Amino acid sequence: MKLDKKIAGHQKYLLRICHKCGHANESVKELERCQKCSKSFLPLMYATSGEAKTTQEYKNLFQESSEVDAEDVIKGLAAVWD
Repeated sequence: MKLDKKIAGHQKYLLRICHKCGHANESVKELERCQKCSKSFLPLMYATSGEAKTTQEYKNLFQESSEVDAEDVIKGLAAVWD
């Protein structure tokens, strides 16, 4: 189920802490790399990342913030902010 990007006039943001440098990354789309040190991130749907056969299929695993629920994030390393 896809959610609307705007919820009560606010846009959802994804917050993700880099476990290498500790930078707090903020974006409306799931990031593939840390904005500070460029450490690569796994997608929040990392359990299905092994099913991706091509680079494009892997890139498609990174979602828009409107598609992510709080239950989808890695506890302690990511958060959804409405």
